[in-house]
Amino acid sequence: MWCRKWSRCTAALTAVWLLLVGCGYQLKGRHGSLPEDMRTIAIPVMQNRTNEPGLETTATRIFIEEFNRRTELKVVTEDRADVVLRGEIQDIYVSPLSYGANEHASERRVTLTMGFQLEKRDGDKPVENVNGLSFQEGYEVVPDDPLATDANQKVALNKILSNLAEKVNEMLFRDF
Repeated sequence: MWCRKWSRCTAALTAVWLLLVGCGYQLKGRHGSLPEDMRTIAIPVMQNRTNEPGLETTATRIFIEEFNRRTELKVVTEDRADVVLRGEIQDIYVSPLSYGANEHASERRVTLTMGFQLEKRDGDKPVENVNGLSFQEGYEVVPDDPLATDANQKVALNKILSNLAEKVNEMLFRDF
């Protein structure tokens, strides 16, 4: 009888231990793929090669928020940074996703393509270079209301930029 209770207790403690060790939860910290001399990062205003006005400002803000939230690297101005993340919005493409009555698009898909370069501020070659990274998102077309349709597209672009920021952070610092 005592043996059964002991076995159950041991099994329960082992299960709890495995959950704690194996859950993968980690606190925000230093990324293992960067040398120790990289403690600060600058994210200057990104280049916008598209015709979408203001997209570079939104992209830069979202990337700064992502790096502040998920890394221990302190986001600072370029003159104080150990590394600089330069981004370029290379392309934006909008295509119909589904059609409604009268064969008008009822939903569209926006695809955003970006490139990134992580470089040491005082170095002459990039630490990392990522080119042609794309994400896409669908959004509703509101018949007879172009302002609402534009607002839906902006929401979709913000989602894409958030996904891109998370992916770039993950790609650059994957050994965390």
